[in-house]
Amino acid sequence: MSSLVKVNGTSRSSTSSDSPARSEYALTFSDPGATEKDKVGGKGCNLGFLTQARFPVPPGFTVTTAAYVRFMDLSGLKPKILALVGAINYDNADDVEAKAATAREMVMQTLMPLELTSEITSHYAQLTGDDGDPFVAVRSSGTAEDLAEASFAGLHDTLLDIRGPEALIDAVRTCWASLWSARAVAYRHRNNFAHADVDLAVVVQRMVAAAAAGVLFTGNPMTAATDEMVINASWGLGEAVVSGIVNPDSFVLKDVGYSLRIRDRTLGDKTHTIRRHPSGDQSTGQGTITEDTPTALREAYSLTDDQALKLARLGQRVQEHYGGFPQDIEWALEGDNDLYLLQSRPITGVDFSWDADLEEWQMFPEIDGTTWTRSLADENWTGAISPLMYSVRAFSWAQGHECAAGVWGDPALQEKRYWKFHRATAYFNCDLERDVVRNTIPPMLRPGLLANLPVPWREEVSAATFSWFGYAKLYARVETLRPQLYKGFELQKNKWYGKFATEGKGIPRSELSSLSDTALRFYVNRQLDIEDEYTRDMWTWFFINARDMLTLLSLMLQMWYDPEDKTAFQAVLTGTPRASETMKANHMLWEMSQRIYKSPILSAAFFAHQDAAFFEACAESDDGRTFLEYYQGFLALYGQRGMPDRDIYFKRRWEDPSIDYRSLQAMLKTPDAPDPQIKEHETNERREAFVDKVFAKMQRSTLGLFKVELFKVVLAWCIEFVIVRDDERNFLDHCTLSIRWGFMEVGRRLAEYGVFESDDDVWFLSKQELYRLWDSRKMTPLVRAKIDARRRDFVRMMERETPLPPYIVDNKAADLDADPSAFEGAGIFKGIGTAKGDVTATARVVRQLKDIGRVREGDILVVNSTDPGWTPVFHIISGIVLETGGILSHGSCLAREYGLPAVQLARAMQFIPDGATVTVNGDAGTVHLAEEDVVIE
Repeated sequence: MSSLVKVNGTSRSSTSSDSPARSEYALTFSDPGATEKDKVGGKGCNLGFLTQARFPVPPGFTVTTAAYVRFMDLSGLKPKILALVGAINYDNADDVEAKAATAREMVMQTLMPLELTSEITSHYAQLTGDDGDPFVAVRSSGTAEDLAEASFAGLHDTLLDIRGPEALIDAVRTCWASLWSARAVAYRHRNNFAHADVDLAVVVQRMVAAAAAGVLFTGNPMTAATDEMVINASWGLGEAVVSGIVNPDSFVLKDVGYSLRIRDRTLGDKTHTIRRHPSGDQSTGQGTITEDTPTALREAYSLTDDQALKLARLGQRVQEHYGGFPQDIEWALEGDNDLYLLQSRPITGVDFSWDADLEEWQMFPEIDGTTWTRSLADENWTGAISPLMYSVRAFSWAQGHECAAGVWGDPALQEKRYWKFHRATAYFNCDLERDVVRNTIPPMLRPGLLANLPVPWREEVSAATFSWFGYAKLYARVETLRPQLYKGFELQKNKWYGKFATEGKGIPRSELSSLSDTALRFYVNRQLDIEDEYTRDMWTWFFINARDMLTLLSLMLQMWYDPEDKTAFQAVLTGTPRASETMKANHMLWEMSQRIYKSPILSAAFFAHQDAAFFEACAESDDGRTFLEYYQGFLALYGQRGMPDRDIYFKRRWEDPSIDYRSLQAMLKTPDAPDPQIKEHETNERREAFVDKVFAKMQRSTLGLFKVELFKVVLAWCIEFVIVRDDERNFLDHCTLSIRWGFMEVGRRLAEYGVFESDDDVWFLSKQELYRLWDSRKMTPLVRAKIDARRRDFVRMMERETPLPPYIVDNKAADLDADPSAFEGAGIFKGIGTAKGDVTATARVVRQLKDIGRVREGDILVVNSTDPGWTPVFHIISGIVLETGGILSHGSCLAREYGLPAVQLARAMQFIPDGATVTVNGDAGTVHLAEEDVVIE
């Protein structure tokens, strides 16, 4: 039984047979089913969650997927449309557009069933206020959108300021038709979403009379910093920001855990404003107009600081409601104080790893504008750094510095952050290093101690005034409160080597499983305390005494020996009077290689078996058993070492015999190589001969005997330090290995409890996060996401896949060693990077969407701005340059999702010739024309 209903003067068919219950066609945001994604789509689901959590959401309802399915079933359109799109040639843009247009037209020309019209208009009537029919926004809500792995944002239609039942019904049908637009069809094809499995709901929401609107990201999509929030705002409706037709006002807010502050604000030109049509004209299907923004409003921020902070706090609550995942939030401000949420979805296309959460142990806040350098980690904390190692070792070192600076009597050096974690490595505070140099290093000692500072800083820091009284006071305080200069050697050898080799070793690994959870935690913390105490005890010795003595040695050689001999310093410190532990270990490895080389039985076993299998095979012969006895003695001394980098993630000799197998394999390639001890003896003879030459020349100068005796004292101190420094790592690694094994047992238990997927998940949480998880034994989606993301960064760093910037400032890469005039050359344009990466390709300047067919595979698209209509070319371009928008604009968001470098550059289409070869660098925010394309005027 069918009937007809007239909507907008058009007769439409309806049927009442086999109809679902009317409540299935439309659900208010507060209805129980309004949070079921398969019914209301991603957008409707999110609005249902927000409404039911009592967030400020304009009232509305969702036309469910059941209504769409009913429409398609009654009309018989689904098989026809699926056959049509199934025949599309996706390599032919014209074919995609033509067949998609036909599919859309089929939807638009199909009559609307009365049962659907009745339900939709009935819910619309409930939104009616004192002013009669309300203005509503009508937004598509797909069942596959807002997934963590793919964002359908902007692909389906949105219509604003719709008023009246007839206009609403037409708007709903227009949204349904947009499911079959060229951009939506192409996007589903590229992301392997089956057309038959994707339904569409439609959100109908009362419009806010927005004074200002825009987008809030609760994590920074450009820096991937989860302790930063970004607001883009403009006057009027938020469509101006979302569609990228304006350069919005931008606010970057810093979350310091207990409060928020605005760190940066940038005034956008906001050239256009989208607002309600003054006559409410619905002839175009929308009741909005775009007009020029008055000058006074262009020059004013569209949000006050208080409004921005209020919005950000609201965003924090929303993020917390969604399990802590960073959110992409559309918002509107009505009047001066009423904020409304129009949408919230997970941020996609950004590799968040929650690095900021690894800093909760920090003693001092991070100061805005601090310059962080990777250089110290490159030198002393090599390789990939796991979050767990960072949380314990960085804490220990920061505590050591803080304690030492207190002994020095310098609060300015004491109360600054020392480390920052970024993408599986540690960055060191350049500002702190600059202050240390200024306050604790005499000017003549500074030139060789500026390597951790950016090049442009070095001249000023080298020439900075210095207080000799303060320097003398520092040494006096240290030698009074915590004697170091010579006692450091005694502490190392008589206290710490023994402590590491006894208490530091901890209990045997085999006994850890017998400890209760409480006892195991106490044990791990005790082992960490040993390292922490050592760091506090020895910090000044390493970073003041050793630094000054080594630098003084170098200065003596320059002033008293030969200022032109740049190798003298290395020469007097190459070789040592007695063997360090590293030398001893190398000799034992050499001895084992000789045993293998000289024994046919061992040689055969070595080349017949690899890695651990070789050592197992040794048990089958007398030569092998003798070799194993020697090897066990070697492990007893050095089994705690052998890892490729310093992190506790990496296996030691005790755990992985292949470490030594590979070393022996390398040695056996040159079996005639001399004994390392002989080579070391020869090296020492050369060092002693060079030192004698230095003595002889010094003696011939004024006060020669005095200089020689003083030089001897300093040289002896430095040589002893070199040996002790090398030995320190050997003994410290006993303690580090016991810590590794303790945490491995924690990981094993959490895997056994079903909390971890594998026991190596343990390395990718901080100690604080790990202990909380251990207590709760409940894995949350956020913790799982942190582990997976941080493991990804760790592997990239370990395999050197992604070079990290030498400096970062406010979580952004900074090339501070570059020539400051580098951006002033012809053909080099400085803009704003909105998506990371760099690419060199042909620029394709496209001024209108109708010319999009000119774009070829691999081109760099140069355009004023993009909206969803440009989406089909994103899978063939290699980069994009936008004249307007911002980091949250459509073009920038899609660029990040597609992994395309993007730069916003005002007047880009004027500067960049069509067909030119250009390099787009999203990290630096630059566009560089090839030399042959530069026009010299």
